[in-house]
Amino acid sequence: MPRKRYIRPAVHLDAPWLMEHVIELLQREDADGDQWALNALLERGPLGSLQGRAREAARFIKLSDLEDERKFHQKNLRTCERIAAQRFPQQPALAELRIELLAWLRGMVHARTTGLPVPIRCDQPPTFAAILGGGALVCHVDAGLRDVAILQLLLLLHIGGLQHLQLCAAPTCPGPRVFFKTYRREFCSSRCQKRAYMADWRARQREQAQTRSSRRRRVTKKG
Repeated sequence: MPRKRYIRPAVHLDAPWLMEHVIELLQREDADGDQWALNALLERGPLGSLQGRAREAARFIKLSDLEDERKFHQKNLRTCERIAAQRFPQQPALAELRIELLAWLRGMVHARTTGLPVPIRCDQPPTFAAILGGGALVCHVDAGLRDVAILQLLLLLHIGGLQHLQLCAAPTCPGPRVFFKTYRREFCSSRCQKRAYMADWRARQREQAQTRSSRRRRVTKKG
């Protein structure tokens, strides 16, 4: 009897891309980046959550204009109503959450060398449940928006690998910025890469010019 081949869930394949995408959004430092980063964590993170399903349902209902489709998706409407008391945070709260998550990621980069823990606490104890959907077992979490975002980011980092979380190697990079390393990347962006390569090229040119100048002086003294 042939052995069944184990196929990894799709979340394992998407985790590096999603981690890189979320980190880029967290470092945008604008209102859109804050909201998009939280949306990505809630809707695309490895954990199933009531907030993520409700956000997707609300987006679909907002784009839907047909009355029969609205009636067909009454269940999604009820899901949205269940989180009415837990509305999407305002911009100041989103900015604070972005700063907190980004600081935790920076701390995790340094924790690889120091070995010290970088704590981040949830507001309330989350409730977990295992749900079978689409032939796969999905871990579902019921918690506040901030807590779900923290848990999604922590699990994404666990799946993607802490060793891929890096600081940009460019000397002129502000911060420096955090990025999720894929392949052989050493810089957070192509701009930083070009600047670093140009700085190295200029340093080599200056060194070669100094070497040629010193050789000329030695030849002049001998003559």
